[in-house]
Amino acid sequence: MFSLFLVEAIQLLLLVVYKNDILLSFYKLAQQQNLSNQESFAIQSFNQQLGIQIFTALLYLGIAVYFAYTAFASRKLKSYYHLSSFVINTLAILIIVKVIMLVVFTTNSSVGPITGTEVPALIAIYVVSVVASVLVGLVFLRPVSLIKKSFVFARRRNEFMKMQEMFKNSQSNPNGFDLNAFFNHVNNQNKDPYMKSQDEQAYQDNPYTGQNYKAQNVKSEKDLKIEKLLSLPKEQLHEMAKILNIFGYEKLDKKELAEKIYNYTKDKK
Repeated sequence: MFSLFLVEAIQLLLLVVYKNDILLSFYKLAQQQNLSNQESFAIQSFNQQLGIQIFTALLYLGIAVYFAYTAFASRKLKSYYHLSSFVINTLAILIIVKVIMLVVFTTNSSVGPITGTEVPALIAIYVVSVVASVLVGLVFLRPVSLIKKSFVFARRRNEFMKMQEMFKNSQSNPNGFDLNAFFNHVNNQNKDPYMKSQDEQAYQDNPYTGQNYKAQNVKSEKDLKIEKLLSLPKEQLHEMAKILNIFGYEKLDKKELAEKIYNYTKDKK
């Protein structure tokens, strides 16, 4: 990911190196348009491009640092499931946008501060940046995305198998399918060790947990369990419905499906 930042940093460096050529191109453009303050137009246009490029480079640097943090955390947890999907998708979108903008800039004689082929030095720098970004995306971004997807798939498969095991165990349980056990399993899967320890410490420090908290809870057990079901992704509700053999679950909205799952598990008790 730092490679994409380096591409933007190189583009910024080229802007500075070819400053005079770019200023001259903007100045000639101002002459062609018979602008009154041609020198001011050229300087303002260049500064605008420079500001945009500085912001873009800093944006890529921030994204790279955040991705490095998630990669380090994933390595520590020995699972690349926690790699940031937001970073991967954002970088992919930024690369696509750069390609589209290059096409627009080279086919339109006047697009905002960039004036198409009338500023050849600027377009040349942008072409180098786009080509380098696409290459970096193909070499690094795509493999990282595939690694992330493989870990997501493996985790969902493991969760599905555990849910099946929980349901099989509930067949011999007189209390039926235990929704609370399922919620605890989901919460433990979705939290990293640091968040788990923080939650446990907060529970120990909170004087309103335990019996006092239960006495203050005015919601019914049904409402609480349905709320918990609604907080889950719809894909997990579909997996539960499949395990519980609920017919037609694909056509139900999320709230109807949650109520159906609750009623079904309640009837099993």
